[in-house]
Amino acid sequence: IVQQSKSFDLLLNNLFASYFAAALLIPEGSIAEDFKQLSSNKEWDGQAWLHLLEKYNITTEMFIQRLTSILPHHFGINQLFFLRMYGSNKNGFDISKELHLSQLHNPHANLVNEHYCRRWGAITAIQKQQELPEKKKYKDLQIDVQISHYWQTQNRYLCITISKPPIDKKSENSGSVTLGLLIDGNLMKLMQFLNDPNIPTRTVHTTCERCSMQDCKERVSEPIQIQKQLKEQEIKKAIEGLDKFTG
Repeated sequence: IVQQSKSFDLLLNNLFASYFAAALLIPEGSIAEDFKQLSSNKEWDGQAWLHLLEKYNITTEMFIQRLTSILPHHFGINQLFFLRMYGSNKNGFDISKELHLSQLHNPHANLVNEHYCRRWGAITAIQKQQELPEKKKYKDLQIDVQISHYWQTQNRYLCITISKPPIDKKSENSGSVTLGLLIDGNLMKLMQFLNDPNIPTRTVHTTCERCSMQDCKERVSEPIQIQKQLKEQEIKKAIEGLDKFTG
């Protein structure tokens, strides 16, 4: 799924172009071996991941997109998603591109202008990028990792996010790309660093409007959809009670 394009044909062409560009610049066998090495580490090493961007002289998006094709073919990991986000605390956050393999995973775009969960690694990475000192804010890439546990589900994702500096000092928005991997038996066998205690685990949701978590410090909107559902249930219950009384 790719948003904010003028037509489906343009969408498809952009997707094919980025996919084949990544395939040409990043040899399949080489990146598969590099990923195998990264996965065998007992501890998370973000700098080792960033080093591959320099090794292949590629963008963050090319890197993550290439992994979405390598993981299913070489490692049998096909429960994954790719997100590209941009924005700021002031202007809000939007998903500008997403890819889901096997199924539509929990984090995905919505078309009703709701507020994405501020606990997502994709958003917190952008926030951290914007809080950097001036010398680093417009220059350095940042990489973050977290385990996202989706509220009231069994779904947990390993989310690896690389944030990018703003385009220039006039821009208030930064961007990030995220690789999300559903944590199951296959992933736990592959990713030796999953048990690293330094990797934070956060309970997350899709949007604030659909989240029933209490006392969330990151909440930026009331749970309007939850409140609406409760109201509808109350009305339905009242009607059923009235039917019994009149019957």
